[in-house]
Amino acid sequence: MLKKSITKDLIDLNVDASNWEDAIKNGANLLKEEGYISDEYITQIIDNVHENGPYIVIAPGIALAHASADGTVYKNGVSIITLKKPVEFSHEQNDPVNLIITFAAIDADEHLTTIQDIVTLLDDSEFMGLTQKSEDKEELYKYIMKL
Repeated sequence: MLKKSITKDLIDLNVDASNWEDAIKNGANLLKEEGYISDEYITQIIDNVHENGPYIVIAPGIALAHASADGTVYKNGVSIITLKKPVEFSHEQNDPVNLIITFAAIDADEHLTTIQDIVTLLDDSEFMGLTQKSEDKEELYKYIMKL
């Protein structure tokens, strides 16, 4: 599933972000620019964090940005960005964040499948090492495609 949901254009490395909202916008805009989501989906992600706290910060240094589809997702997609400087989400244990994975799924089944694929990817120590040191999004993309 993940291989069908990501392209090289959905990966960006060493992104400048002034705060967590800016970081989310950077990751989500990759999906928006490629026609996966609407502006409303980005707003929903940010609003959800404001309302529910930093629940999307799922592990030290990692945020998994997403929202409900509600007609704002046009096709399944996953973007990956790394930040030049980590940002704070106000998460007691897992701040600061330097890896933002944003995903959009057209329905609940795709949502669960995508989360499972992302968790498998995050369990891969070689992938995680690449997110910390790689300066080449092609390298990261090729690694994901060979899994």
